Amino acid sequence: MVAGSESVSSQGRASRIVAEALVEGYNPEQIAQRAHSMGLSRGLTDVLLAACPCSSPSPEPAPASPDERPDRVASQLPS
Repeated sequence: MVAGSESVSSQGRASRIVAEALVEGYNPEQIAQRAHSMGLSRGLTDVLLAACPCSSPSPEPAPASPDERPDRVASQLPS
């Protein structure tokens, strides 16, 4: 059962890093440094970096539909 408890321990440490990253606003380098200092594997560190919103690229905003364009909305307001 030692291997199982090590897995649970890694999961707890990974969850802690995610929580810290979200609260403290860590950048990818800080996440990697924290994971290394807590003894997480490179593979788990890579997963953390992919999962944390602060380290993933920002998605492009979806284009507004014609009904949501500011000029269209303003023209539909009552005078």
